[in-house]
Amino acid sequence: MGAWQLAALLHLVVAIFFVGYLLFWAILALALGRDRGPAEVERHLAVAAAARWPHVLVPWKLRLPLPVVGWLLLALAVGSGVLAGAASGSSHLGFAFWLKLAAVGLLFAVHLPLARRPRALWAWVALPVALLVVVLSVPLVR
Repeated sequence: MGAWQLAALLHLVVAIFFVGYLLFWAILALALGRDRGPAEVERHLAVAAAARWPHVLVPWKLRLPLPVVGWLLLALAVGSGVLAGAASGSSHLGFAFWLKLAAVGLLFAVHLPLARRPRALWAWVALPVALLVVVLSVPLVR
């Protein structure tokens, strides 16, 4: 397996974890919203945001707040994407690349309020944006 394949595999795995992270927020917001008012939903989402991860086998001081995990996953996804693009040897940056880059910028913009003060709306918006980034990645595979 060459450098491009390893970078692409890392990019795919990190993308799966990041989409799972956003799926967690969307499911939590949906479940809380079914039987609680908006203020209580926001309070519970803030409690979830303060949770430390991983919650077992790691000393408390080494655990990270959940939004920090999200930022790390997003940074890893961008880094592995840049690495995969550089290792592919392709110098052509077409329309699909620029469209995906714009969607990644939108993902950063949506994740910022979700990480600062999670609300149900941002949880519901972030997941489709992340899935859009994944869909826009398909034409870039060579």
